[in-house]
Amino acid sequence: MLAMDAKENGYAVLMERLPSGELSSRYLGYIYKGSSYSLPLKANSPGTHDIWYRVGFQESNRIKLSVLG
Repeated sequence: MLAMDAKENGYAVLMERLPSGELSSRYLGYIYKGSSYSLPLKANSPGTHDIWYRVGFQESNRIKLSVLG
């Protein structure tokens, strides 16, 4: 699970850099400042996945997930 603590109101997008180098995005909807959210994560390919989210033009910290194949 990925935990998100919203620092501002806005539309959120989950970003993922796949091991192949491809960039994937998923629209999460509108989130509200001060609220907490949790997202289930599922990786379909082995390797290192970089994951972060954006709200407006602000980006979260990036996390790396290593998936064994």
